[in-house]
Amino acid sequence: MNILKRQWEKFKAKSLWGKSTDILFLVFIVMMFTTDGRVMFQRIILKTGIFGDFNANESRQLSDASLQWQFEDENGQPAQLADFKGQMVFLNYWATWCPPCNAEMPSIIELMEKADGKVKFVFLTHEGRERVEKHLTRKEWNLPVYYYQFAPPEQIASPSLPTTFIIDRDGKMIYQSKGMRDWSDDEALELLGI
Repeated sequence: MNILKRQWEKFKAKSLWGKSTDILFLVFIVMMFTTDGRVMFQRIILKTGIFGDFNANESRQLSDASLQWQFEDENGQPAQLADFKGQMVFLNYWATWCPPCNAEMPSIIELMEKADGKVKFVFLTHEGRERVEKHLTRKEWNLPVYYYQFAPPEQIASPSLPTTFIIDRDGKMIYQSKGMRDWSDDEALELLGI
């Protein structure tokens, strides 16, 4: 108890600046112990613009195996990337438990609104429907979620979450992003041809 009392006395003796920095540091530490706190911190980092480069990707044609890889829509109906040929596709691997996925999602939702139906958004997860639906309800997100039962083909596989692939109307991958990024800017719209 004497240790706490001594620390309190030291704190009271500090300048206003010293007290402020101590309090900010304590708030930061507490934030890092909660999922929502980590997500909020990651959103702040995203807004700095230090992540990602829209011009750093090469384009390559996806193989038939990649385009025909089967997954299921939210109703359990089979789907594959080939179904979306002729459309720009924003393919995002994510999970409910992934703080970077949750941090970037508001910017993706903003991008979806700006795209206004001109781009096919595909959010792929390996999690169960019930868990995903509860998460979407809690976050108040309306996303076109797809579920995969088998690992994706190597060409569109990634060990990182989140990972995003942009696929053009001809089935060519024109962009790949591993990790979170801010999708709400004009560069993202240009990339999608909007």
